[in-house]
Amino acid sequence: MWPESEPANEWLIWANFSWLDSFVEYSVTPRPMYPADGRKLAALDAIAEPNHWFTYYFWLDDAKAPDFARTVDIHRKPGYDPVELFVDPGLKLLARRLLQKNLGLRMLMDVIPLQPELVRGTHGRQPATPHHGPLLIGTRKDLAIEYLDATDVKSMILDHYRCRP
Repeated sequence: MWPESEPANEWLIWANFSWLDSFVEYSVTPRPMYPADGRKLAALDAIAEPNHWFTYYFWLDDAKAPDFARTVDIHRKPGYDPVELFVDPGLKLLARRLLQKNLGLRMLMDVIPLQPELVRGTHGRQPATPHHGPLLIGTRKDLAIEYLDATDVKSMILDHYRCRP
């Protein structure tokens, strides 16, 4: 985080990220955080090309990866990790890990692969066309619309179940 009022940050952002093949755009978004000196801060939102994502892997040798990399650990990882949706395909000890956990043994549930290529798609990117946007299937024809924005999903679900205040 840095003060949003400093224009020098613009060239620093481009200098630090433009060399990435999948880096296509960014925005410096003001955040509602006020440090002790009262200045408003901004955060960098980097946008990857379609079907790409930025991994946080900062190590070059998987043997030196931190413990949290192979676990579901949202508090120590620097951001969203879509690889957590997968179980290591080369792991032959999954049954052993589950048995250890069920027996109450203390161990690291290290079953997440270090293979970012397993991830398909881009998290958080707006679809290129409305046809690639959200799809909701329901029984109420009165709520049917051709295209749905991602920001409208919650209200559509509430309307479907008549839960809207």
